[in-house]
Amino acid sequence: MRHVTAFLSIVPGLGHIYIGRCLKGVFLFMLFALFIDAAYIVPFLFSPETRVVRGTLVAAAIVWFYTFSDVVRLTYLANTERKLKRKNELFATGVRQFLRGEYEPARDTFHQVLRLNRYDPDAHFYIGMAFKSLGKPYKARKHLKNALSYDDTKKWNFEVLQELKGT
Repeated sequence: MRHVTAFLSIVPGLGHIYIGRCLKGVFLFMLFALFIDAAYIVPFLFSPETRVVRGTLVAAAIVWFYTFSDVVRLTYLANTERKLKRKNELFATGVRQFLRGEYEPARDTFHQVLRLNRYDPDAHFYIGMAFKSLGKPYKARKHLKNALSYDDTKKWNFEVLQELKGT
């Protein structure tokens, strides 16, 4: 969907119409058309003042750039919000599985979280703990080290260091 929307937004307003923002799309198209039209009509009505023509063309370019960047921003934001919601749902499921002692399903669920954000220290920590519980210390060590290196807030420092001493 993002690629189609970005392609359609080459024509100002069409991308907005495609994603359901019809009024904004029509308004931006009309504004763009007004500036382009003015750039062609001004030299015929008045003496060909290049400053006015350039000004209207610059205004048309600004409208085009705004419409393109706004559509890309809107589609990217929607995708990011969906990914974040999915990641949070998967993470909660993985924690529930881990706390019930279902280590293999929990590990698989946290791997799905890592597909959405491979630098998630929480997912690496829980995968490491699942591997440790499954009796795979080398894989546990790898994920615990990743949790330690990706954890900017140092939330898992104490736990990871204690677990690394034990593996």
